[in-house]
Amino acid sequence: PIDRIQKFENKGYELVSNDYPDGGFNFDDNDQQEQVFNVHLKHGIVTVTTKKPQTPNTSINPKDPQSPKYPKDISNTNSDVKRTIDYKFKDGKTTVQPTVNDSLHFERTVVIDKVTGDVLSDTWTPSQDFNDVQTPVIQGYTPDRTVVSDKNIGHDHQNIVEHVIYNPDAQHMTITYVD
Repeated sequence: PIDRIQKFENKGYELVSNDYPDGGFNFDDNDQQEQVFNVHLKHGIVTVTTKKPQTPNTSINPKDPQSPKYPKDISNTNSDVKRTIDYKFKDGKTTVQPTVNDSLHFERTVVIDKVTGDVLSDTWTPSQDFNDVQTPVIQGYTPDRTVVSDKNIGHDHQNIVEHVIYNPDAQHMTITYVD
């Protein structure tokens, strides 16, 4: 049975228990009683992550020629969502405020049944929030928002470009004529 167990392990099974004696077994002369040994196997799993990557369309069990293959998108195990905040005047001219660039990083975990190739779970790190960015004050101008806030961003969110527009404040003048 050791050779048979190895064949199952090559197909992605894991040995749970085996009550066959380690040193082998000698059959007795009693034809009336069957010799029964139990071998308990279970489907093995493989977990694919950024730190444990796999190659698409390659065998999950390299020792088995009929092995199921890794899914086509299995190498897609991380994602970054980038955010750019720029500051402009209403007329389109750029302010002296520096552009803000930041990003959120997401990682994927895929659990695959080594025997069937079925994907048992496919999860990404949860949605995240960008830090709020306070809009800088420019004397004589009012921004269209005082805070840039992007919340509940998922791994599949498009990159974000935020434009903060400064509008000139109304100017008041007093003229005093002296005679």
